[in-house]
Amino acid sequence: MGGYTSGKIIRMMNPATGKMVDEIEVSYRPYFIYALPGGQAIVGHTLRPWEEEVYACEVLDMNSNTVAKTLYYKGIVLEVLHPPEGKFYIGITDVDQKYGGYTLVEFDPQTNDTVGEPITLRTDFMFETAAFATSSKIYAPKPPAEGEMSSGWTLAVLEFPSGNTLKTIPVSDWPHDIIVVGQKTYVTQFSGVPTLDPENQGTISVIDVNTDQVLKTLTVCTGPQHIAYSESTGKIYVACVKGKISVIDPS
Repeated sequence: MGGYTSGKIIRMMNPATGKMVDEIEVSYRPYFIYALPGGQAIVGHTLRPWEEEVYACEVLDMNSNTVAKTLYYKGIVLEVLHPPEGKFYIGITDVDQKYGGYTLVEFDPQTNDTVGEPITLRTDFMFETAAFATSSKIYAPKPPAEGEMSSGWTLAVLEFPSGNTLKTIPVSDWPHDIIVVGQKTYVTQFSGVPTLDPENQGTISVIDVNTDQVLKTLTVCTGPQHIAYSESTGKIYVACVKGKISVIDPS
């Protein structure tokens, strides 16, 4: 759509027919959607209007296809974290250095509201994605020290809620996305510079959440970025930069 609403529309499709059935206008350009129980979803935005000092985050009612509530934060909402005990946390990347580090805000889908005070992980490095390995442990990408090559990337194991680094796990490249399925963590790794060489494949590190040990490294399509698990199929889907999708059987 053109005009004032350009880039602010979320379209709903019927998966059986592939046809658009409805649309929702949100506050700004949507970056991600995370489905919540009860037919709700969280929408985050990586940009904000130049005159604003806060970033919007919408709560959608997918039963009525409407915006139920808009929340505002001083950083970018890039994801929703879901620890094993069943809570939901809105993950805020501190791009404008307003919080002092990556910050989590507990969200209650029953009330469409936040719970308690924000929890800031005061690490000595910045990151944009994270995942709960256990209820008291978070995995987050840690960049190489200044002057190191890209192979210096690790996965930091952070204590929650203090943010203290307990250890680091070596990985082969820049971690882009992290999911936990059962007792295993899957980490996509991609340097950010895709090549036309078909032999240069992407990799996924599979990590045991209890021991923090790399169990295996899987070869997937070049440039793996986003990763998701489908409960209906029991499979993991990896989206890559060349328009390809790799499918992993976690069993």
